[in-house]
Amino acid sequence: MARPKTPEEKAHLSATLKARGIQPSVKARLKALEANKAKPRVVPNPTRCNSSGCKNLAKCKGFCKPCYDKNRLSNPVISARRKENNKQKIAQDPDYYKRGNIKRYGITLEQYNDAVSSVYGQCEVCENSPHGKGRHGCLHIDHCHDTGKLRGLLCVHCNTGIGMLEHSIEFLENAKAYLIRHGIKEDIIEPGF
Repeated sequence: MARPKTPEEKAHLSATLKARGIQPSVKARLKALEANKAKPRVVPNPTRCNSSGCKNLAKCKGFCKPCYDKNRLSNPVISARRKENNKQKIAQDPDYYKRGNIKRYGITLEQYNDAVSSVYGQCEVCENSPHGKGRHGCLHIDHCHDTGKLRGLLCVHCNTGIGMLEHSIEFLENAKAYLIRHGIKEDIIEPGF
């Protein structure tokens, strides 16, 4: 930290700056502050979202956050770019989706692969091997949302189905009874109307 200037040094500096036509920095700052106080402060008018029927305030590119997200996700150019980026990520790292699936549970890829081997690479509910690309091509870790305990490995369809039924055995039994009541036999669905 610089030592404070003596009154003689300040006077010499001030005289030198005046001779050169430069105001001392302290005076310049004070003048700028006084000039800013004199100016009325202009607050920009908040704009409304550009989506028809939406009355929220615009936050991003003329849209509110929900409308911006909806437009962004439905935009075919952005969707194509996102798909291309995902293809590149998978080409660079074939375990890309597996890593994303397991990192939130605190297990390693080796532990995950061992668990997959122990269930012979099949879903523990439907006993099918996952097929497809991306997240449909790997087994998902099912866990209890209340305790966080890991329960097993399921395909994306079974994991989503159990989640949609709120992990409730009662709901699952009701769904089973519904399917039986409407004569579901070996994947043949006949309308009950």
